[in-house]
Amino acid sequence: MTLDVRRNLKLDFGYSARVAIKVFLTVRILASVIAVLGFASFPDKPAIAQAGYDKPLYGKFTQLALGVWEQADSIWYIGIAKNGYDYSSASNSVAFMPLYPMVVRGVVLVTHLPWLAAALLVSNLTFLLGLFLLFELASQESNAETAERTLWYFALFPGAIFMLAPYTESLFFCLAVLAMGSARKGRFWIAGCSGALLVLTRNFGAAIFIPLTLEWLRQSRGAINRQAWLKMAGILLVPMSLGFWLYYSNQVTGDAFGFLHHHNGW
Repeated sequence: MTLDVRRNLKLDFGYSARVAIKVFLTVRILASVIAVLGFASFPDKPAIAQAGYDKPLYGKFTQLALGVWEQADSIWYIGIAKNGYDYSSASNSVAFMPLYPMVVRGVVLVTHLPWLAAALLVSNLTFLLGLFLLFELASQESNAETAERTLWYFALFPGAIFMLAPYTESLFFCLAVLAMGSARKGRFWIAGCSGALLVLTRNFGAAIFIPLTLEWLRQSRGAINRQAWLKMAGILLVPMSLGFWLYYSNQVTGDAFGFLHHHNGW
């Protein structure tokens, strides 16, 4: 690799990172302001303990800065990260897929951060990384200007506020973009591994198998040889991941589709 090529790669990486950080910080600040205004304008609704986890009583500053994000399903995810799954029929914790709580638990074990802080760290870092990967993918498909607009449109969409909360959305987003971006570059084993993790983040991540297969067909262009089949083997990690979770669920709960059936609790 020549010096000019290495320099261009470094510049491209730096530019992509700056755009992603700029978009991330903008929406992070806006979301924090909205959260503070919401907390100040509406009565605080006590969070219900879930999965053996009860939201701690925070001081006013901590509640404004962090506690406002610890609501609804975030209680479930933090509870599972801290206490593991409750496989009793009375619990709906198995409705939630395992990867996000596992990552949060890993961060706590390494950093000794409080559970909420670790969950927010995972969500925000994966959102930032996802924005970077999305910019890289969009700029390859079009140009840098269009890629930057893509990031702004995505990040400012109202539903994107969940990317900043202790939910699975940001990890799902990051893995989905990594899977598609890797497939576009012909790196189908990385795409398949990302897709397999996607399934364990949210169950409908299994749908990534379809666009990955279509991309494999596009690149193969009818020449289905040994190398092409090796790439397809990477994509097959996606249904294998789903099969693993179905088998595991059946072993521990007696219901392979327990993660779907327990949604009936809501």
